[in-house]
Amino acid sequence: MKTIVKLIMVLVLASAVMAGCSTSGKNGAAGPQGPAGSTGPTGPGGPIGGTGPIGATGGTGPTGPTMPVIQSLTVIGVPAAPDSPITTTVMAQSAQDLALTYTWTVSPALYWFIASGGSTPTATITEAYNYGMTGTATVEVSDSQGRYAIGTIAISTEDNGIPVINSVSISPQPVYTSANLACSAFDPDGDRLTCLWFVDNNYAGSANEGTDVIWHSPGIPGSYTVQLEVWDSFGGSSSASSYMNVAGASPWPVSHRDIQGTGLSNIDTSSATGATKWTFTTGNRIYSTPAIGADGTIYLSSLDDRLYAVNTLGGLDWSYTTGNKIWASPAIGSNPFASSLDSGTNVIYVGSTDKSFYAIVSYPSAASLSWSYTTGGPIMASAMIGSDGTIYVGSLDDYFYAFSPTGGLDWSYPTGAGIDSGAVIAADGTIYVGSADGRLYAFNKYGGLDWSYTTGAAIDAAPSIGVDGTVYVGSEDHHLYAISPTGGLDWSWPTIDGNGISASPAIAADGSIYVDTVGGSLYKLTPNGALAYDFGNIGASYSSPAIGADGTIYVGTTGGYLLALFQDGNLRWKYNANYWIACSPAIGADGTIYIGTNNGVLHAVH
Repeated sequence: MKTIVKLIMVLVLASAVMAGCSTSGKNGAAGPQGPAGSTGPTGPGGPIGGTGPIGATGGTGPTGPTMPVIQSLTVIGVPAAPDSPITTTVMAQSAQDLALTYTWTVSPALYWFIASGGSTPTATITEAYNYGMTGTATVEVSDSQGRYAIGTIAISTEDNGIPVINSVSISPQPVYTSANLACSAFDPDGDRLTCLWFVDNNYAGSANEGTDVIWHSPGIPGSYTVQLEVWDSFGGSSSASSYMNVAGASPWPVSHRDIQGTGLSNIDTSSATGATKWTFTTGNRIYSTPAIGADGTIYLSSLDDRLYAVNTLGGLDWSYTTGNKIWASPAIGSNPFASSLDSGTNVIYVGSTDKSFYAIVSYPSAASLSWSYTTGGPIMASAMIGSDGTIYVGSLDDYFYAFSPTGGLDWSYPTGAGIDSGAVIAADGTIYVGSADGRLYAFNKYGGLDWSYTTGAAIDAAPSIGVDGTVYVGSEDHHLYAISPTGGLDWSWPTIDGNGISASPAIAADGSIYVDTVGGSLYKLTPNGALAYDFGNIGASYSSPAIGADGTIYVGTTGGYLLALFQDGNLRWKYNANYWIACSPAIGADGTIYIGTNNGVLHAVH
């Protein structure tokens, strides 16, 4: 009997405890029906009611409050264009029908912002500037009791439509003095476009779409790469490239005619018969190739320490004396200081064994020094001029130099030995030069070394570059090398007579390569490195061949002859210069061939 009473008391106490407890934010459990007797008071917030005698039915505990419930969260308008509206809407309710408030936030706040409705169920959000931006919109829904629910949804802007380039226009071609660079392009988003132009990786100008940029030629013939970048106002860009053929107002401005050093002229020389037009005598031996200006003036170096300007009739216009012998060929560039009142539009660049590199302004009957730079050793290499007017030259102080047209040193690079060979420049602006350390160096425009390739002996003459970018260079190790633009060996060809190569290869219009050896042999090779023709020992030891537009090959010999050869090896004619020829010929605008001899005489042959 006591056990039954105790059990009844435990059940009553347990019921009272359950009736008086509640949990914040959850529904309180209903108190069970008490047995008949007095009603215990309802416990506020969960206290147990009194345990009086069993009486009437106990009261029901209150229902606990609940947090707001987010029923849906939606977004309309994504992805959106920058500065276009995105609409976010939340649907929520309170189980107790309490008033709800709304607070919208966006992240990252640096890019997104609430345009309107930040405290309403519907908010308008924008991203003002950026394509391809992602973020989140967050809403906090709270009731009057301070309880809340949070919802988050993704927002984004559409990707930027990149500009579309329809065409690249370069006119006129070939380029003699300047070219108009223009393009046709559009932006799918309607953004404003800016066109940036580069020639051989050198900045050439900028303009709005449809507006021409004028590029002024440095006057060095050859193939140049034209690069175009079209940018919209949101950082989207497209690029395109093309090639520009520069003929140059000067028919032979540098030692092997063009920027790629091919020795190939654009002048038809088929009317030349090998007759003497005139001769001009200097005070010592001539080892350099003449350079020919746009007006026909012939610029000539001599071991008598002087640079000469000879007119088309064979008369002396002027001479300029350096501090020592000049072995290098001159190069003709534009005068950056020339004005409408200054008739000295050409600058002649040449190095001397007095260790100085000279920039000499040419006037009709006089010359003046524009600037000079002293290196650490004699300069026997010929200079080359880039598309932006930068002048490149090597020195026997084991450095390769890049000068601005106004005389500042842009950069220098130490090689493993002296440099007495000229440089050439590829269509993409890469500069190639050989050194007595036996290496062919590839530099970018900033003076960085892209790569180098090591041959078996010294490289004494400038390389030549084919239309596909292959670099051909001879070495004293008795081989001609074909190096790819990335620095790999395509092939090497051993000379048949077993002698080294101290002259630059010439490249014909069909890609054939002509090269001679110090033993006097002349060879014709295919672009794949196969022997196409052996001209035999003709005495062409140090004279780099020159090629007319008609295909005639011109080369000087140690026997004192200027030879004119057909490509099949037959002799077209020969001119007797009466003295050893160690320099290379140059071809004038009228088809005249100029060549110097070791007794100091310049011959004009037509």
